[in-house]
Amino acid sequence: KLEKPIDDYSDYGIRIGLSSETNQNQNQNQNQINFNTSNDLSFRYKNRRSYYINNIRYDLTIVKEANGKDIISSNLLKNEEKYEIECEIINSIIDNNDIETLYNILLWRTNTFVLCPNSKIDNVYNSFIKLINGINKREYKSPKVKALDKKVLLEENMDYYVVTLKIDGLHHLLYVDENKDVYLIDDNKVVKYTGYKHNDKSSIFDCELYYNNSSKKYELYIFDCLFYAGKDYRKQSLMVQYDSPIKKDRKSTRLNSSYIT
Repeated sequence: KLEKPIDDYSDYGIRIGLSSETNQNQNQNQNQINFNTSNDLSFRYKNRRSYYINNIRYDLTIVKEANGKDIISSNLLKNEEKYEIECEIINSIIDNNDIETLYNILLWRTNTFVLCPNSKIDNVYNSFIKLINGINKREYKSPKVKALDKKVLLEENMDYYVVTLKIDGLHHLLYVDENKDVYLIDDNKVVKYTGYKHNDKSSIFDCELYYNNSSKKYELYIFDCLFYAGKDYRKQSLMVQYDSPIKKDRKSTRLNSSYIT
């Protein structure tokens, strides 16, 4: 197998290579195996499935890697699994359907809605952390929603509460950065670029992402405002009762409709 120089687009997790393969007999293969057994060897264990779609062969491989004198001492089979996708163009021909499939694979790999370079995602996460913590600290405490049951009502001594639509979605924080770009950050701290823009930069909303099987579209349900235009609203009341004597202060609550549009 002869390989030409590889174009490595590491910022997108893409590597492009061109190679030519020729068949060899057993004696030729044996002559090419020449290594010093006094040095550690590199071992790769691969479990591969291949699929042909249109003009491309897709190799999906579970890989384990290790170094050592032999397979046993390297603990190859005990190492963590990695997952690789290799796309091989057949007969040097691709069409728009192939390009669309490759793009969708990249979206799936990066777990996002619009392809975005890794460096940009890192910068977005850093700015998000700085806003929510006030400092450049990588970790943050994600808000958790309690289930509303009798025990919670009694323990929390809740005089009022809000009832929302029950959906089987995934919890996210919606972040509008300084450039007005909109991102979703899940509970595993994975940043997903949406491709949308919003005028209220430096804002963070608590929300749930739901995929509607009927419409085949994602829907976003916002239920809390944590930051709005750079201002921290987390310590303010979630809402004010309509019969409260402080109606005039209702605009300062987190669920004021002007914050969520």
